Amino acid sequence: MGIPISQEFKKFIKPVMEEVAEIEGNFSIVSPDNLHFTLMFLGHADPSAIIKKLAEISFKAFNISLKGLGSFDKRIIWAGTVSKELDSLANLIRKQLNSFKADDKPFQSHVTLARIKSLQNIEDLNIVIKKYEHFKFGEMKVDRFILYNSDLSSGKPVYVRIKEFKLVD
Repeated sequence: MGIPISQEFKKFIKPVMEEVAEIEGNFSIVSPDNLHFTLMFLGHADPSAIIKKLAEISFKAFNISLKGLGSFDKRIIWAGTVSKELDSLANLIRKQLNSFKADDKPFQSHVTLARIKSLQNIEDLNIVIKKYEHFKFGEMKVDRFILYNSDLSSGKPVYVRIKEFKLVD
C-alpha cells in the first residue's frame, strides 16, 4: 500500500539515486516508476476483502514534503518525510486492516530508493546520506493512495496497481 510520488520528486531524487549507484557495492536501485511512500505491507492477502475495507476510509487530501536521506540497517536507502497527516492516514489504514496479517513494524514514512545487497565501503554510503540528510526534495499534494501487488518474480520488485483510493478535497 502506498502513495506514488510526483514527477517533481522524481526529478530531484534522480541525481541522488545516481550518486548511490556510484557507490562500490551491489545495489538494487528502485525504478523511478516504482517510487512511492510506503504506507503498509500486507504480504499475501485477498485483494477483494482489502478493497472493501479500504473503500470505507474517508480522509482529507494534504500536502507533503520529501526531505532527508537515511538507511534502515544499511540494507535500505530511503528518502523520508515528517508528516502528521501521512502518519494519521497510515494509522487509519492499519486500523481498518487490523484483521489481516500485516506488517507489525511501527510506521515510518519513507520512499525506498535502493536495496543494498552488499557494500564495499560503508563510509561512501555515509557520505551520500550525510550530504542529503536535511535536503528538501520538493512538495506535493497527496490526493490518493494505492493498493499495490508486489511482483518479485523478475528479481526486482515491480509494483502493480490493484486499486486507487481517492482522498477528499
